Amino acid sequence: MSLALFISVCLIAACGLIYELVAGALASYLLGDSVTQFSTVIGTYLFAMGIGSWLSRFVTRGLVTRFVLVEMLVGVVGGLSSLILFLAFAYTEAFRPTLYGIVLLIGILVGLEIPLLMRILQDRFSFKDVVANVLTFDYCTGPVMMADLVLCAPVVAREAAEQGKTLADHYAHLLVHGTLHAQGWDHQR
Repeated sequence: MSLALFISVCLIAACGLIYELVAGALASYLLGDSVTQFSTVIGTYLFAMGIGSWLSRFVTRGLVTRFVLVEMLVGVVGGLSSLILFLAFAYTEAFRPTLYGIVLLIGILVGLEIPLLMRILQDRFSFKDVVANVLTFDYCTGPVMMADLVLCAPVVAREAAEQGKTLADHYAHLLVHGTLHAQGWDHQR
């Protein structure tokens, strides 16, 4: 089951990135100004991932079933996204709302995926806490030269208040914490 789950997650993660790229490319081809189109699509996608990560806290039962549903929805929505966007451009005046609606939906679903997976696997591995606010994506193996840190603003704000920290201090803590994880450090080392 672990291998099947791992392969599924890798495929869906790759599909999520491809769907984001397809949305940016279509917006660029149909509307022009590729820098603006890709920037707004990527920004919207990352923002939506933060929303999805935050929403994951409200999923409390049937984690495996919900995870599989999220995976299927990413595939269906993403798979139909090009067709929907071409039809919206050709037959409606609502291309931009359709574009950003689809990007938001895919981003939210992908943002739900990682925290749900962490909670499903927490019994099999020694996760100290289920963390939905810092995600690190390595671009290479070994000591990481580059990585993205994605922070979920509502979760960061809630945690800062719960811990009696200023928001700036908590962001600084998470930046250092996430950077150390990206460099290969864990909680034992």
